[in-house]
Amino acid sequence: MFGSENQFPEGCNSDENIVDIDTNYRRSGNDLTGSPELSSSSSPINEINNGSSAVQRFILIILLRAGFLLIHIGSIPVTNINLILLQNIIDICWISIVYLFIGSMIAYTDDIGGLLGGGYWIDNDKINKEQIIFGWQGIIISSAIYTSCVAGRIHSIGTLIIGMFLSGIIQPFIIHWIWTNDGWMSKNKLFDKDVVFHDRGGSIVSTIGGVVGIIGCIILGKRIMRVDDIDDASMTTQSVTTNFLGYLFVVIGLQSLWISNSTGYNTELSDKQLYQVMMNIIISISACTIVVTGIHFFKNEPFNRWTVTRCVQATVGGVVIISAGADLYSPTVALVIGTIGGLLFYYITKILFKSQLEDYCNAVTTHFICGFIGCLIVPFFNSTGDNFSYESVAYNFIWQLLCLIVIIGAIVVIMIPVFLTLDHFGLLRNKPEVLNYLRSQEAQASQNIGPPRSIIKKFFFPNDETTLIQSGRLPNDVVSSNSV
Repeated sequence: MFGSENQFPEGCNSDENIVDIDTNYRRSGNDLTGSPELSSSSSPINEINNGSSAVQRFILIILLRAGFLLIHIGSIPVTNINLILLQNIIDICWISIVYLFIGSMIAYTDDIGGLLGGGYWIDNDKINKEQIIFGWQGIIISSAIYTSCVAGRIHSIGTLIIGMFLSGIIQPFIIHWIWTNDGWMSKNKLFDKDVVFHDRGGSIVSTIGGVVGIIGCIILGKRIMRVDDIDDASMTTQSVTTNFLGYLFVVIGLQSLWISNSTGYNTELSDKQLYQVMMNIIISISACTIVVTGIHFFKNEPFNRWTVTRCVQATVGGVVIISAGADLYSPTVALVIGTIGGLLFYYITKILFKSQLEDYCNAVTTHFICGFIGCLIVPFFNSTGDNFSYESVAYNFIWQLLCLIVIIGAIVVIMIPVFLTLDHFGLLRNKPEVLNYLRSQEAQASQNIGPPRSIIKKFFFPNDETTLIQSGRLPNDVVSSNSV
């Protein structure tokens, strides 16, 4: 009986049935081992597979952080390049400890009312270690995005306190809400209609990191640096190559979010689905990059350091904008989303490029804008097939929007007071940044003639042309942003 080859109906593949049964059973909240106290990774075969996937995640995440470090070195002017190296090392180590010992109890380890985890200690045998590693990678990526906006400028104590709030409290709550079966955002009802929040990184990773980065940029404000104070290793003539290699590592590292796992709702992918995801990501990257490069070409803009870097950054934008639902889209939809992403990326980047927002790595556009828009458009392509209805699209879109507002609102309400408190006690800026900030304040005070201007106008509509330094140029070789 067990040796029969006709255990499944004709035309039905046994392997596919096993995968479907396994996936559906797990998504129903049950465990294939038959014991509710054990995680779904408790069988010997699953333990081997999940262990190897954890190693893959670790390698890809370290590669991603190495990529961000190269981007920081190649894009951010600093008086001492060691400040960037030190901040990245402290950040990675500190948030890992904070998340693993504090954040993991909030993010996973059972559920309390769909709001937070059960609070089990990381050593408890009942918790799913695979879940912990899956959440850790999201924490590390978000922190890298936020660090891109403030690298080389933040005080070491400020780095520790910000990491504590972001990786130990805020993000673990959001991870539980979205990346677990019982999270209130992942599945819920809106006006008695079933709604879901589908996301594999657009909100939890990119949007969170981008919002904290924006807050940091605005509160740190503008700075003025003497050109001869800039470290010789910062923004060298090889910085374009350094940036290209860094963004390549980031694109590769972001694929860790798609390694199949059994950690919760909608996180297991069959091989067929994974092939579709990779195809969609490649299409989106290609479309986004071609659109951005093509606009530069047709507008006859010079391909200098900033424009070439912008074209390279578009590759990451293509990954981020499709990350929320790459497993749901057809190749045609991926092409459309990548094209839309390229248009948004180019024009929003141009606006921010001429503003006083000191985002040298363009993390705000690449991660926050692309991540937010990518999450917002998922419902329009999520209800295809027999169950499609305009009503379900509308309800899921409203739910997706409400959840994004809650996520951004929670970050703003908590992190702005944290940054302002650090600024008040002199723990936000490091010593070189304090001097550069004071120079900026004095220069701005001497130019403030006429009625006061709002903070929006100060940042996005400056009175004077923004002057930028070309990498590897002499002090008298500066370029106006209007010529780019």
